[in-house]
Amino acid sequence: MERKPIYQRLDLFRLPSGFRGRAAVYVQLWWIVQGLLFKPLPQICYPIRRGLLRAFGATIGNGVLIRPGVEVTFPWKLVIGDHSWIGDDVTLYTLGPITIGANTVISQKSYICAADHDYAHVTFPIRERPIRIGDQVWIGGDVWVGPGVTIADGAVIGARSNVINDMPEAMVCVGSPCRPLRHRGSATRDARAANPNRIAWNGLLRCQTSAAVLLECLSRSPDSMYLSLHGTLDRLGALGRELISQSNCLYTGPYDPAALSQLLSESRFVWAIDFSEGENSKWLLPYRLYSAIAAGVPVIAAEGTATAEVVRRHSLGIVLPECTVQSVIGALDNCDAATYDSYLRNVRAIRERSLRGDEWAQVFEDAAGWDSLNLLPDEADVDIVLKSDTRGGARKG
Repeated sequence: MERKPIYQRLDLFRLPSGFRGRAAVYVQLWWIVQGLLFKPLPQICYPIRRGLLRAFGATIGNGVLIRPGVEVTFPWKLVIGDHSWIGDDVTLYTLGPITIGANTVISQKSYICAADHDYAHVTFPIRERPIRIGDQVWIGGDVWVGPGVTIADGAVIGARSNVINDMPEAMVCVGSPCRPLRHRGSATRDARAANPNRIAWNGLLRCQTSAAVLLECLSRSPDSMYLSLHGTLDRLGALGRELISQSNCLYTGPYDPAALSQLLSESRFVWAIDFSEGENSKWLLPYRLYSAIAAGVPVIAAEGTATAEVVRRHSLGIVLPECTVQSVIGALDNCDAATYDSYLRNVRAIRERSLRGDEWAQVFEDAAGWDSLNLLPDEADVDIVLKSDTRGGARKG
């Protein structure tokens, strides 16, 4: 009979000497006080909860508010700074030290876990993994913060996120696993300043060339380039899975027109390149171009396409001479603040001309309109797309 492999033997588990930090009887006394008094006290009993934690060795700052239902495993391993809030039913699993800064909020039902087990060893040994949560942090409801994590000052962690890596300062971070999304300031200019090389790619994500180039860019510049994906990933196959596995790539879910403008506005450029063989023409203008203009975000296009002609004519962003890693990284590095500001001004100017009614539908859905564009309503500014002659019609070519 074949013998089963042994992965863990819990009968061999031993708690390291001094791991609890207090005698077993002291630990049991705290758990009794916590179950009978600390957790069920009414909401208004903030001073009593602070006093109980201090009595059992915690370092608790002034004005700290701890709501009912909070559970602290070992108070003597807990530090909370001034004027911080701990919400209902939060678990502070202080098998290892947990340090929470000043003016920080940990919302209801979140779980902060400062220990783990080494699963590579058959004895399943337990390990302290200290957690540091900085000043002025907001952790949303039902968030799990994993062992050894540091959340920097000013970060915001979205509800139900799983935080398994360190989170940067002053960034809104969401997801499972949790990843930085945008700067905590405004969702537009501050976000772009914080992430100068953040690119959004939205819609039907099918271009293998784009996916391969962007994946290599992310791999080469893990700390300075970011990609936000919004749409359907099925057509990208393995490349799509590799993209979203990158720490500097955020997948925000299936295409949602209602959320699109906000998502795009959090990026510095919109990727408007699609070389899907047999499905797309280089002379088609992708919807990404219109959505980028609507969101007020400059565009990245590739030479030899109609999109590039529009982008170049109105100076709406970057035109790559070729879709390669070197071209992308070089163009982003060479886009200084003055150049980018000019792109922004041009996009905003053209936005007012392009979003005033149903003229796009009249141009692109009515085939007859191509032969008599001059018959469109006067407010239809088709020169955004086509080089127009005088009232005699549009010049083709």
